[in-house]
Amino acid sequence: MMSRYAKCLKMHSVISYCVKYLKPRIFYKFGAFLTVNNKRGEGNKWKSII
Repeated sequence: MMSRYAKCLKMHSVISYCVKYLKPRIFYKFGAFLTVNNKRGEGNKWKSII
């Protein structure tokens, strides 16, 4: 029982770490991708989805 709880806690910490450190990078890359597409004139398609 305790080991399962510890695993959950560890998993939660890993997820929170990923959210804290990787999410900004992903959004930055996605933003760069959007701006590149927008320069080509394809960005409007993405903006309508978002």
